[in-house]
Amino acid sequence: MRPRRKLFGERHLDVAHSLYSFSRVAEKQGDLKRAAALAIDSLAISSALTGRDSLETANGLCRLGVIQHAKGELAEAERQLNECLRIRVARLGPDHEEITVPLDNLARLAQDRRDFVAAERLYREALRIDMRTRGKNHPQYIRHLHNLATALQGKGDLDAAEPLYREVVAQCQRILGPQHSETLDATSNLGRLLEDRGRFDEAEQIYSNALAATRKAHPEPHVDVGNLLSDLGRLALARKQYTEAEQRLREALQIYRVTLPPDHGYADAALTMLGRFHLMRGEIEDAIHVLDQALAEAAARGMTAFVPWPESFRGEIDLVLGDVASAEARFEHAFALGCQVGDPCWESISLRGLGLVAAARGDAARALELLVDAPPQCRRLPDTYRWIEAYGLDALCAVRYHLLTSEDLS
Repeated sequence: MRPRRKLFGERHLDVAHSLYSFSRVAEKQGDLKRAAALAIDSLAISSALTGRDSLETANGLCRLGVIQHAKGELAEAERQLNECLRIRVARLGPDHEEITVPLDNLARLAQDRRDFVAAERLYREALRIDMRTRGKNHPQYIRHLHNLATALQGKGDLDAAEPLYREVVAQCQRILGPQHSETLDATSNLGRLLEDRGRFDEAEQIYSNALAATRKAHPEPHVDVGNLLSDLGRLALARKQYTEAEQRLREALQIYRVTLPPDHGYADAALTMLGRFHLMRGEIEDAIHVLDQALAEAAARGMTAFVPWPESFRGEIDLVLGDVASAEARFEHAFALGCQVGDPCWESISLRGLGLVAAARGDAARALELLVDAPPQCRRLPDTYRWIEAYGLDALCAVRYHLLTSEDLS
């Protein structure tokens, strides 16, 4: 960078291009603050040299918008991406293939805002342009089709999403190969959709086929193998196939430990699922050990948004052990964090816990109030874990049945 600045001076397009490239590197390294600063410098030079309505400026706006999105600055990101879109449409026309880039980024932003209707509209527009300029066999068309399927699933339109996922998986396998990361992403998403629809045998077959192909391509430990093992472990746990669930989850955790950096969240998720496995089996000491480890690692990595997940299960253990005060404190903390990050799953599962706390204290009215309120939290958004809603309903039924039988006995 210094030689170019010395050779060309501070205001040269080559310097802007270098800053742009360094911004991409910083983003990949996770240094979003530096990535944003480099993108702003690059954009300032490009805009000054080529004009505010140039394609160079549009490229810089898109780069900055992507980084701001990653930083959670959604309003700022939307402004940059819309301006990029305006310039490219004016310069290239509404049907140029480069128009799909800001359309795709705006659709992703809409999904993060849970505006799945807007996301669907933007993805469909990108696909329309892809069909005119690239054709259905182009990888970019397949990516946009995959993204559309995720938006439809998020909107709750599973009937429309499933055939798109199946088309994406088939196209990815044919064009990119069965071991390609995009093929595996689409396969996992299709499996999760089938899980949501209660079609566990189909989901297991899809995961197992993908796992066999991935193991063949990666005989050494690989994160893609870990992800598929985690999918199969979660599915086995839901089906109470405990031996298989433990085997899959432990192998996934071992792979994550050797393939991912220490600050990655996959290992914590696998640990939490292992903790839930021990809890479901009544292995309390093992559950405490694993969940406390997950909480400690999440705290050490600053993963505040993840904490409600293991903390809620840890609160359940406190209830089992009769420590109602400790359980209440854990559930209240988990619920507060869930509300803070706006995650309906975390809110639902911690609210369920608070209902069980009220039941343990003999406050039947409060218990039923909380347990009735917990399941609908998951229905607030269409792309949440359906089993958490069922988990809350199960607790509601158990408490209500206990109260009814107690009344009959009295």
